[in-house]
Amino acid sequence: NWIKQKQRLEYFVEARNLIESDCFKTGLKTKLNASKLQERYVNTGIDNFISEKYPQKGCLFGYVLQGEPIIIIEKINTCLHSKNRVNEKLHVTNCAIPNLEFCYQSVHPNGISLRHFLLKFSN
Repeated sequence: NWIKQKQRLEYFVEARNLIESDCFKTGLKTKLNASKLQERYVNTGIDNFISEKYPQKGCLFGYVLQGEPIIIIEKINTCLHSKNRVNEKLHVTNCAIPNLEFCYQSVHPNGISLRHFLLKFSN
């Protein structure tokens, strides 16, 4: 807070790179595995909030480096489903941030609700 130095606003953001399908890093021979990045989004993104490793005042950003956000969300939901977490599905939600097209919300055990924002980068 720049106006009142004694009042602090804390909001935590966890960010993860996401791709729709396996691909190579631009200009490199390193192969990126889409399903591993999507699983990492769940294991070290979502789970760090619901395990309270991170404070619950926060959200997740997914940097879409390749592919379509809608398909990536379907794949993240499939990942949750494979872990028997069907009720924790990411759903489209209304976003109050101008020009941010891909906004989702998920509800987890103990009523923890998370916001997910996907940012699509063009080549």
